[in-house]
Amino acid sequence: MELHLRYDDRYHFSSPVTKISDPSVLTLTSASDAVATGIGTCEVTLEQGEICTVTVSAAPLSVLLIIGQSNGEGSTVGENEICDGERVKSVICPEGQVYTTYAWSTLGHARRVAGIDSQTAFTPESAPKFVASALTSDVSRAGTPLEYSLSAFTSEGQGKVGFDSALAFNWNRLTGEKVWVVNCAAGSTAIEAWLPEADRYENCVALMRQVNETLNEEIARGHYTLSKFAAFWLQGESNKADTCEEYTAKFETMYSSMKKDLILSDGHGLDGMGIVSVRSFLHTNDEQDLCDNGPRQAQRNAVCAKEGLFADVFRACAVNDLWVTDFAVADYWDAVYPNSVYPFQTHEPYENPKTIAQVHNSIHYFQPGYNEIGMTSARAALANLK
Repeated sequence: MELHLRYDDRYHFSSPVTKISDPSVLTLTSASDAVATGIGTCEVTLEQGEICTVTVSAAPLSVLLIIGQSNGEGSTVGENEICDGERVKSVICPEGQVYTTYAWSTLGHARRVAGIDSQTAFTPESAPKFVASALTSDVSRAGTPLEYSLSAFTSEGQGKVGFDSALAFNWNRLTGEKVWVVNCAAGSTAIEAWLPEADRYENCVALMRQVNETLNEEIARGHYTLSKFAAFWLQGESNKADTCEEYTAKFETMYSSMKKDLILSDGHGLDGMGIVSVRSFLHTNDEQDLCDNGPRQAQRNAVCAKEGLFADVFRACAVNDLWVTDFAVADYWDAVYPNSVYPFQTHEPYENPKTIAQVHNSIHYFQPGYNEIGMTSARAALANLK
């Protein structure tokens, strides 16, 4: 019997294991369960006498960066108890397949979005505290314990409000690749904060440099190979008064700078940026929220450009534009998920939303809406990034 695994894969054998010839390649976590902890080949002897040759190779890994403002970060409306109730509706990802890094915009967001009571503010100087020293470690690059676990999206993790977990889950499901989702979106930020030398831009660059340090070390050990590096942009509410021309000029400055400054292993820059449709923020719960204001026009033009700077900018998700009437909400979920049957599991189950108020009661989404944004964004990204 021959078995081929990727680094950090989990595997369940049909009977208890009595011997592993090289425990550095495969490590038992129970009598019949093992995790691929090294690169190479070993022999596994099962209790019934069968011998299995296990080969572990490097795992393809895609890095997905989420930036923008509060809906990118994962804000939802309400007290901590309401946020806790939304977090448990986030998508569960399989162990050893998805890793997550979240650099919160404020200590309050850390609590509401991720359930973390932290005293660590995110700055370029503190960025090493937010990034794991290895993708199987609970220690940061600063040598401190990670406050937000890499495995937050697993069944043992506490989840996170936002579209992160669904994005990672569907990317992994559709490609078989491992996924590292990095979120440094920041609530209430205008696009000006994401221009070079502004605070959020510099935070993002500092964070991704730390991500690249860990990634390079993992690649050097033979654990992973870098597949795709994509960004997802959800922003525009704070710039609702901008004209299309004003927002376009700022977006051009931001994106051209990010393509130069956000570089991963061996000079791998951004493969593309997916734009999640932003509502106009003129009225949050009806069709008026789809008014064609400056940011919406500018983002649509960027998606349609297909050449020049914006050649690799694509529409990641627009289904959220549909959720502006109760009928449209009910019709969408019943069409996509008949009888509330989902292709994913959540920490606590939920039924198909029937009203706007179950998807967003203000500019912010509840978790069922975030899950749909993530699932859709993964499909669109893979279609556009080939």
